[in-house]
Amino acid sequence: MAGKIHSTEILNAYEVIMAEGQVSSNGRVFNGVEAFKQTKDALVHLRGEGVELTLRSTHRIHIEYNQAEHRDKFLEKLAMLAK
Repeated sequence: MAGKIHSTEILNAYEVIMAEGQVSSNGRVFNGVEAFKQTKDALVHLRGEGVELTLRSTHRIHIEYNQAEHRDKFLEKLAMLAK
């Protein structure tokens, strides 16, 4: 995978979105990324730009995407939010 992200960065980005984002039907949206908790088996869900990322534990990250360039842009955006 060209872009890599660690679970701590995902959780930091999630916290920023939840603190600064606008309320959406599922959770909150900030800078084009929606963050929410949907199920008991996942810590957080993040989605945007054709990508859906689920953090199931600090060692299990599931990411769905149609194009690698969308995935890479999404991961870059999460890394920027996490800083």
